[in-house]
Amino acid sequence: MKDKTIIFTTATIIIFLLGFIAHLQYFQTKENLIQLYSEKQATLAQQAAISLKSYIKERVDAVEFLAHFPAHNNFKLSKYENEIKHTFDVVHGFQHIFYVDKNVASIIGYPKGYPCPSKQTVEIQDRFKKIFDEAVRQKKTLIFERNVLTDGKVIVCLISPIFSDENDSFVGAIIGALDVKKALYEALKPIMVHSEDHAWVINEPGYLIYHPEHEEMLVQNLFDVQEKCFECHIDFKMEKKMLSNPRGFGIKDDIKLPKQLIGYAQSELISTNWVVAISTPFEVITTSLRSEFRNFLLLLVVIIMTIVFGAFLVNRINTKHITTKQELENLKIQTALINEKNEAESRYRILVEQSPDPIFLCDRKNILMVNQSFENLFGYTEENICETNFSILELIEQSYKKDFINEIKSLIKNEKEVSTISLRMKNESGDKLEVEISLSRLLIEKQVAYQGIIHDVTKTRQLDRERAQREHLAVIGEMSARIAHEIKNPLASIQTGIQLLERQIAKDKTQISFYERLRGEIQRVDSILKGLLTYAREEHLNLKTMEIVSLIERFSDLVKPTLKKHQLNLKMQLADNLPRVKIDEQKIEQVLWNVFLNAIQASESGKNIFLNLNQINYKLVLKISDEGSGMSELQLKKIFQPFFSTRTQGSGLGLPISKKIMDKHGGSISVTSMPGKGTTFTIELPAVRNKS
Repeated sequence: MKDKTIIFTTATIIIFLLGFIAHLQYFQTKENLIQLYSEKQATLAQQAAISLKSYIKERVDAVEFLAHFPAHNNFKLSKYENEIKHTFDVVHGFQHIFYVDKNVASIIGYPKGYPCPSKQTVEIQDRFKKIFDEAVRQKKTLIFERNVLTDGKVIVCLISPIFSDENDSFVGAIIGALDVKKALYEALKPIMVHSEDHAWVINEPGYLIYHPEHEEMLVQNLFDVQEKCFECHIDFKMEKKMLSNPRGFGIKDDIKLPKQLIGYAQSELISTNWVVAISTPFEVITTSLRSEFRNFLLLLVVIIMTIVFGAFLVNRINTKHITTKQELENLKIQTALINEKNEAESRYRILVEQSPDPIFLCDRKNILMVNQSFENLFGYTEENICETNFSILELIEQSYKKDFINEIKSLIKNEKEVSTISLRMKNESGDKLEVEISLSRLLIEKQVAYQGIIHDVTKTRQLDRERAQREHLAVIGEMSARIAHEIKNPLASIQTGIQLLERQIAKDKTQISFYERLRGEIQRVDSILKGLLTYAREEHLNLKTMEIVSLIERFSDLVKPTLKKHQLNLKMQLADNLPRVKIDEQKIEQVLWNVFLNAIQASESGKNIFLNLNQINYKLVLKISDEGSGMSELQLKKIFQPFFSTRTQGSGLGLPISKKIMDKHGGSISVTSMPGKGTTFTIELPAVRNKS
């Protein structure tokens, strides 16, 4: 009887102690979990702020590119309107892009229905004019926040002033209008972790400009709230606090709805600050904790029953009690460690998978993990990479591998915590990508690993190169026209003088030969000058709709004597039922002459020149191939640059002029070549579509 009393007393004490420990463990775990989620929430908000800033920066670059365009080219409304449409199609997210003059009146834009600031309400006009004048004064792009709803949308305008290159005078501005809801949805949606999460944004003056759950409250001010706002909120202390802190988190329990965990961060834009907040219902955070606690209680009941049953079987109650308690403590610690490790790995995996940027994890030799964005960019799956000892160096071009290895070594030596490097990589298809990689060092299971976040900047760099190329060609064209104009008159005088001298000399064969050679060189210089003027001059097309086959057949008759002279054979293959094209017949014939002359001069006697004409989709594709010596990769890169020629007597203007003509037609000309196997020029022209 005494032993039973001791057993039940001991069991009761153990049950009470374990229940008390479980109670403490629950609340301690809850506090840790909330703290962990709070830090995660603040990190997500920071990432969302960075993503938003990057999103706005890309659109600012686009309108600034358009603002520079008329300053470097002969300004033509139709050409500029096409440039605006092209930018609208390439850079997504704009509601409208339009050009206003210095009186803030809209001139052109895309798509149709673009607004005119001078026709808005007096209040909006005054606020817009203030920002507009400030942008002109500072000569930089500024943001105009309207804080009003237009057709149920909050609109933000990017104002980029335009200044003439000739006298630096102000001539107008490019306005990029963004639908805030659409823009923020694209920028913030990939950041969300839970389906219950939602992001919302307030601007520096305190206006709510984005909230997916309360669109009826848009453009309400936190400092001047309406009565209906208090149907959900008691006060707005936390929201006001967010405007004064760059980053943080907090629990929103001053609402009549379920309380929320909120992480927030400020996004510094060009002329204003926005606060990005991410809210998660507390219910989402505590649900998994309650489930784990129920499982823990079940395990606790089983353990208690085991203790009681064991106590009846063991004579030495005290010894058994101590042993069992130690085993339970060890089991609890191991379970907590395993759960903590699994939760940390799961959170890291979720953050990585939700990232819009490609992310990889590697050691000093092989890739250990990649996310979905990495698979989409490079075309390799995580299984293929991780199961084949795939190294990140295999994706990096040879000339950049040494730089990447040096950055890794710097991280190994603790010289840097985070490192950013610009590289050129290639995907599974062999396409070259220009990227920036942010590298950081991590400790995983006591092993050092390296995380890389990849930013694909290929399109941005391409736009920069295209802009630089246009500026370069504009300078070349202007310079060429001036040089040709200055040389042409003295050249004519020299030619006249030689003709007069030639009449005065006796019939000396040596002198006659010398003067003939001088005339030939002068004619060659005159030909180069004509080419310069042609290249520099703006192309004006005399377009008409016609059958391309008739042009090809007539041209083949014209070129046959030249082919016969060089003992070359023309092999033509023309498809049937080809659609008509709208072209300048004389200009296209000039392109054909330039391409054929290159093929003839590259071919040896007895070889063939092939002409193949087909339709691909809505384009006519003309391929002209020779069996000549071909060109190197370096020559291919320069083939359409002015003054580049592989022939000593060539002017280097035929192919650049041809490319200019094709661009004016909305078509293209390209070239492929293999040394020793010949060269193929491909000419593409848009077909005329039949009206149904």
